[in-house]
Amino acid sequence: MRRLINTAIGLSILGLLLAGCDSGATPTPTAQVSPTKALATATTAAPQPTVGGKPDKVRFSLDWTPNTNHTGIYVAMEKGWYKDANLDVEILPYSDANTPDTLVSTGQADFGISFAESVVTDRVSGLPVKSVAAVLQTNTSALATLKSSGLDTLDKLVGKRYAGFGSPFEVPVIETMLKSAGVKDTNFQNITANLSGYSAIVAKQADFVWIYMGWEGVQTQLDGVGLNTFMLKDHDVPDYYTPVIISNESFLKDHPDVARRFLAATAKGYEYGVTNPDDAANLLIKGSPSGTFSDPRLPVQSQEYLAPFYQASQPQWGLQTLQKWTDFPRYLTTTGQLMGADGKPIQPDSIKYDELFTNAYLPGQ
Repeated sequence: MRRLINTAIGLSILGLLLAGCDSGATPTPTAQVSPTKALATATTAAPQPTVGGKPDKVRFSLDWTPNTNHTGIYVAMEKGWYKDANLDVEILPYSDANTPDTLVSTGQADFGISFAESVVTDRVSGLPVKSVAAVLQTNTSALATLKSSGLDTLDKLVGKRYAGFGSPFEVPVIETMLKSAGVKDTNFQNITANLSGYSAIVAKQADFVWIYMGWEGVQTQLDGVGLNTFMLKDHDVPDYYTPVIISNESFLKDHPDVARRFLAATAKGYEYGVTNPDDAANLLIKGSPSGTFSDPRLPVQSQEYLAPFYQASQPQWGLQTLQKWTDFPRYLTTTGQLMGADGKPIQPDSIKYDELFTNAYLPGQ
């Protein structure tokens, strides 16, 4: 989990240079007029499984080894809900050679796990990637220090060592957080450690790191390691969807019924994780390759942590708002690190925010 953002952005940027572009267009909700509108909706009927016939093949690309970000997929597989929808779903294991964004943009996968940063980077680079569902309704990542370090406020991170992971947005995001604490000097040491995640601060290779509370935060509790944590969304960084499920515009245009059936079964899987977190975690463990989880307590407790965030206050899992898909991407343009296909910084008014995502293929939309 520690390398997820690096995986999604750093490697996909390399993939952007290799991948071809597609001019296919996906129907997007028309009810959105401004970022203040609530939900994007469409008038398509609820998906109905195809009766009889050969199942439709769907290839789903993971962003990392199986974890609780993927629970809904594995629940739907183990419960037979994809089969009920006449779908033959193949889960493509993560590979360092190709990120989900690369596979989806080039048609080698139909859906995959990605992140808001990657979707925005993909779109401004001309790739036909679109978010079709929010796995979590909020960003659960945070900066973390050891409780024993005494670095218990953001201002104390000035000049300290940060174990980075290669995203172009890391430095500006951390600087934003430091400024929120009233710090004028936002300098810190961005270093490369031999260890990733909180292991780097335990080994004293770094003073602070960026972690996901739903995974590494849970792991530290199991390991008895005390942390000070600073949630990004609490310190002037606009909240955003991370992770999300992405697809290719051409696939959505050519196979809308398959997309609706896939997302209907997937939504059922994630919503099961909300109401039955422990059983959902056990289904994730059962469906994953043997040896994926050395400590079964981690996915179980992680599932309990994430369950409230899958749907949060939304009426159903997966829904996305234009507000979030405007606020965070617009913030990324202020960092000067969001580049277009021409290598020049992207300006806020050049992004078509309502084309970054769609709710049109979710159940009932």
